[in-house]
Amino acid sequence: MTIRLDGLVLAGGASRRMGQDKGLLPHPAGGTWVEHARRTLLAAGCATVWISRPCGYGNPAPDDLVDLRPQEGPLEGIERGLKASSADYLAVLASDLVGAGPALFSYLAPHLSAGALCVLPVWHEDAQPLAGYWSPRLLSDLERFRRGGDRRVRSFLAGHPVRWIPVPQQKWIANINTQEEWSLWRSGGGDSPSQGGGR
Repeated sequence: MTIRLDGLVLAGGASRRMGQDKGLLPHPAGGTWVEHARRTLLAAGCATVWISRPCGYGNPAPDDLVDLRPQEGPLEGIERGLKASSADYLAVLASDLVGAGPALFSYLAPHLSAGALCVLPVWHEDAQPLAGYWSPRLLSDLERFRRGGDRRVRSFLAGHPVRWIPVPQQKWIANINTQEEWSLWRSGGGDSPSQGGGR
């Protein structure tokens, strides 16, 4: 059975530690970080890819999903993506995971099945909830969770069965938050000191 996929690029963060909009930084593979993430999701087989943008984002494009409230974190974008999609799964990718590519989603895809609510990557103790597959069946629980005021991704996932899939490369799931990390990434081959599990 063919699994229908849509995609969501998470680009709604404030980029405070970077000092500028991370999504607009040039990616070594071409284009910006956001454009690279969008290409990755299209290559992974997503029919439609939306871009999650921060509240107040000016001049949104038709494929932009602008947060309705400020500082709500990535769950706001994921909720809006799940609402917009009619696919079997929403492939989610944060734009600051600059080492993620189609290979990551190809690695996770065999673990999708009718019973999987979330299929997400982990490298040793470093779990990354913002790169992987989310089922629309999580939407009603996510709406209730966010109404309670909690914005933490890991807190939400703790109440649901997640398939954490060990991946062979840390750079697939390491996120970049500062200019120093970005310089290290570009000069040192790709592994970032940032950890993904705390969001």
